[in-house]
Amino acid sequence: DGEWEFRAAGQVFPAWDPALHVCRGRVVNSAGFPRHKVKLAVGIDYGDDTHRQVAVLCAIDDAGRYPRVWVLDEYASDGRTTTDQDADHILAMIGRHGIKWAELNFVHGDKRYMGRRGGITLKSNKLLHRAVGDALGMGPVRLSPPIHSAKRGKGAGHGAKYAGARWLHESMIREGHLLVDSRCKVVIEALGK
Repeated sequence: DGEWEFRAAGQVFPAWDPALHVCRGRVVNSAGFPRHKVKLAVGIDYGDDTHRQVAVLCAIDDAGRYPRVWVLDEYASDGRTTTDQDADHILAMIGRHGIKWAELNFVHGDKRYMGRRGGITLKSNKLLHRAVGDALGMGPVRLSPPIHSAKRGKGAGHGAKYAGARWLHESMIREGHLLVDSRCKVVIEALGK
């Protein structure tokens, strides 16, 4: 269900080729995307390890028939971070690109993580939303865009995981439609597996 570390029998994305899809240097410079014409997004996944989290910053150009996606940056916790620390790291990640939270078009997070045995919520969109709002000095009520669940709404039902995997595979086949910055080690490793 969207975990970054999964075990699969064989490579899931046979079209993935780091020589074609990984940009050496910064994606912003090498791909030269038109900043004023893209949508900026952050995607967040709460992993299966206690307090582990991964977030990615993407730019999406959906003006053509098929969207083009640039994975600009990532933040991967070591599993020993609080929600406040995660918020600070995510803000630093988008800040490295001169982007402010309010300039993001959307932010989507995983379902809440309650640990392997259930019980208390260890990581969630609600907790992270509050922490980002507090870090920006505006509180959670005024934070925009909010952190929405990637597991609800249009396209998030049964079969969405496979539709997303097919979309990624087809984007890899279309030249220049999926580029990943070389700094995104977790994304590169996950796509290779």
